Amino acid sequence: MATIYDIETAEYISKGLQGCNDCDEAIRAARLIAKERDRPVVLDDDDGVWIVDPSGLCEPAGKEWE
Repeated sequence: MATIYDIETAEYISKGLQGCNDCDEAIRAARLIAKERDRPVVLDDDDGVWIVDPSGLCEPAGKEWE
């Protein structure tokens, strides 16, 4: 399962998404949300925690998100 968080407040944006072990639902949602908000979001997915920016680029999140 995967969860998307607001990068500034750490509040849930979406949780219970299918993670990357099952499909690409979570990364697609994170990219769309980041683009709509015009700021990065945090994606906690099956393979780690990622910062997803509005361009769609994903980078590993720092230890503060683990």
